[in-house]
Amino acid sequence: MKILFVTGNGGKVATLRHYLEQLGIEIEQRELPLIEPQQDSVEDVAKDSGNSAFAKLSDWLGKNILTKV
Repeated sequence: MKILFVTGNGGKVATLRHYLEQLGIEIEQRELPLIEPQQDSVEDVAKDSGNSAFAKLSDWLGKNILTKV
């Protein structure tokens, strides 16, 4: 399995790889020029960021996409 992790934070990617690659899950990092919405809740920010990232990643449609929380 491969997970695309959309973030510019290399530390988050390294931590995720440390835990998931030993389970056979490959992590691919992609940075996107996204505007992080100013919302009242973390859930709303994650949802809006995820929707924006998904719309820009048409080559990964139908695959697992994890956006930063």
